[in-house]
Amino acid sequence: MAITDQTGETSSPIIVAEIDEIHQPKSEIKAAPSPPEQMTLRQFKQLRGKYFTVKHKRMTPCGHRLDQINEPRNNCEFCWFAFFQTHGELVQTADRAYQEQGIEFLIRCEELNGERCF
Repeated sequence: MAITDQTGETSSPIIVAEIDEIHQPKSEIKAAPSPPEQMTLRQFKQLRGKYFTVKHKRMTPCGHRLDQINEPRNNCEFCWFAFFQTHGELVQTADRAYQEQGIEFLIRCEELNGERCF
């Protein structure tokens, strides 16, 4: 079979079977993977404990749990000291506010829980 181009010239003959082989992919069709088994409650709890549970360390002198993000819930001197050691920017802001406006401003400040931590 001879094929002509737009100008009308004939080109070399091409076998139709060769065209079919070129345009058809030779990949095999794979079967869809089977859906995973239903997770049991025990497996779910193990995964939740492994990946989502936050474990807080205990403070050495007092034995309270140390939360690195939230303020201490009790009025323990060691807990507040450890909290302020890890939050330097907060300490600088509170120190600047104390020097400029006094202790009354810090008492009214809701973010620092009043004077109980000072």
